[in-house]
Amino acid sequence: MDIIRNSVWLSQGTDLLAEGLYRVLDFDRKVDLLILFKIKSERTGKPIPFSFSMFKYYIESNSIT
Repeated sequence: MDIIRNSVWLSQGTDLLAEGLYRVLDFDRKVDLLILFKIKSERTGKPIPFSFSMFKYYIESNSIT
């Protein structure tokens, strides 16, 4: 599955990302950066910078769907 802007992903059981739904706000493969925003949080949060390559690894290992 492709990682695109505004796509929504479910994180479950990763070491670096709490469980829950996340929206991809933006990404840049050149600098290995993904900007995520947690959906359905108890309070309004800030965007989360995350490694693009690590996110892709978690998708391949089915920890993020």
